[in-house]
Amino acid sequence: MFKQFSIFAGAAAIALMGYALLPARAVDATAPGHASQMDAQPQLIEVKVCPVTGDAVHGNGAGNEVVDKYKVYFCCGGCKADFDKLTPEQKLQKAENAYKIQLASANTKTSANADTKPELIEVKVCPVMHSAVRGNGVGSEVVGKYKVYFCCKGCPEAFDKLTPAQKLQKAQEAYLIQQHNEEKKKEAHH
Repeated sequence: MFKQFSIFAGAAAIALMGYALLPARAVDATAPGHASQMDAQPQLIEVKVCPVTGDAVHGNGAGNEVVDKYKVYFCCGGCKADFDKLTPEQKLQKAENAYKIQLASANTKTSANADTKPELIEVKVCPVMHSAVRGNGVGSEVVGKYKVYFCCKGCPEAFDKLTPAQKLQKAQEAYLIQQHNEEKKKEAHH
């Protein structure tokens, strides 16, 4: 009997926690008796880039999760399961990175035609060593929407040993480093 009660209590606690995590519904702040707009919940930023793979998510994908101010969508159930294993700090980092990719993707679109494939994003920061690559380096590889370049002879070899998910993660990291470096250059010129 005690065991059944414990299971029931545990299930009830989980259900209540899940309910508490649901986003608040929109409220008409102008209606009588409602809180002012200053008291309203901030609007979530929808991120339609999978925080695990960096791929675009169409429609509602395979579900979503609210992480801080982001509502991130997943391209498949496997990514959702992988995401669930992360710490809250790791989830926030992945959500922020996915949002940056979404912003960068929006900035690189050259046509409103949905049938046109977006151009590859060239990443001139080595995904292995995180160092700048001069010219075309010692070769390149396409990973998702990124074309990454390598700085030295050993890097393509090391990169080939990674899983596809690890390669994509390294490409995303290199892209973010490249963006950061470009921002620093802009600030130095002002």
